[in-house]
Amino acid sequence: MALMSRIVLVWALFISNAAIAQAQIDWMTDLNMARAKASQENRLLLLHFWSKSCPPCLKLETNVFPRPDVVTALEANYVAVKINVDTNGSLAKQLNVTRWPTDVIVTTEGKILSHSVSPQAPTQYIGMVNQVAYQARPYLQAQAQKLYAQQVRVAQSRQNHTQTQAAHQQNFAQNSALQNTFVKDNRAQRGSHQYQTNVQTLERYPLNSQLARHQMEQGQNQFTQNNGQQQNNLRQDEYRQNSYQNQLQQHQGQLGQYDHHYQLSQNNSQNNQFTQNQRQRTQKQTVAQNNWQKNHQAQNLNYQNSYQDQQVTQQEANKTITSEETYGFYGFCPVTMLKESRWQKGDSRFGAKHRGMVYLFASREAQQTFLTDPDNYSPYLQGYDLVLFAETGKLSLGKCDTALFSEDGTTFYMFSSEASLERFEANPHRYLSLLSEFLQKK
Repeated sequence: MALMSRIVLVWALFISNAAIAQAQIDWMTDLNMARAKASQENRLLLLHFWSKSCPPCLKLETNVFPRPDVVTALEANYVAVKINVDTNGSLAKQLNVTRWPTDVIVTTEGKILSHSVSPQAPTQYIGMVNQVAYQARPYLQAQAQKLYAQQVRVAQSRQNHTQTQAAHQQNFAQNSALQNTFVKDNRAQRGSHQYQTNVQTLERYPLNSQLARHQMEQGQNQFTQNNGQQQNNLRQDEYRQNSYQNQLQQHQGQLGQYDHHYQLSQNNSQNNQFTQNQRQRTQKQTVAQNNWQKNHQAQNLNYQNSYQDQQVTQQEANKTITSEETYGFYGFCPVTMLKESRWQKGDSRFGAKHRGMVYLFASREAQQTFLTDPDNYSPYLQGYDLVLFAETGKLSLGKCDTALFSEDGTTFYMFSSEASLERFEANPHRYLSLLSEFLQKK
């Protein structure tokens, strides 16, 4: 009995692993093809911006995207497009994507429905895409009605074309039958007329061969004239038949031009709407970013006054940092991360000490930029886990694989564990408020 239970357990585990292995998101890389597919299937576009040098991006590839429930949630309402910012930075700049991984959800006309950093937890990722799809239901229903009306118009046009083509074919068949009948009657009349003329002439003038020959020549001339008239009638019938055939081809060409012009007008309308919506989105996001920076600078003023660490000096910035000292931000350049959203190892020739942490920089220019506003370019709370500090008062350095940007891309948060990161993502304003109150009391 125990052996059977063990076999059943192993078999269930095998089936579960096989189902997970088969789950795969149908990522596309061509935005135009993805937009066409989304229009045909009446779905939304999910643009996922990522980078090979981004640890949170690689974490999504390992822990979130292979899950069957995530695949099902995306396939239900989205056409997923994966965009590598290392090779397609222009599109990221156009959509104001300054950090990654970021998901931008848009309609086929270019209207942005969601613009946020990708959640690291599978349940939160599913909740995000389902919520946007639910809010977009009125739009999808309206698009479905437009698509149905378009299909009805195309079907009616094709039906009219089919009826016209059938009428032309029927006329062509009738003309062909008349032509065949005319040819048969012409041959029969020609043979009968020749025979009757010869017989009548010989019977009437049996002894006068010259007169008989003359009468026969007159009959032959009359037959030639009649035959010429019949040939003219035959050519006219052939001309009418070719005219019907040309009209049929012209009608088919007009129908093809109608479909081509209709498709061009649809594409132009979608491109114009996409550009207009993107401009409005960029203007609104710039205003929101300026307002957030003003509020954040006021909070940083209290935060700076709460510490009594030594001031940064040019002499400390120019000295060579020894390997015995502990590097802040794990030796990565914080200026490169904040400006370019990528991990870049710092150079020990360019360093600065700020609030007890030694930071390294990729170049002298990055070092000088940091010295102009150290609190802005260093990680929030010097890279300590703000969730653990707000809940227990303990200081624990965050890790590179559990870090994320603020919504406006001006602050970098680090966490010591996945659990702290998930608690912060669930309610970021709560922890930032608690930390701000604590620093003000200090």
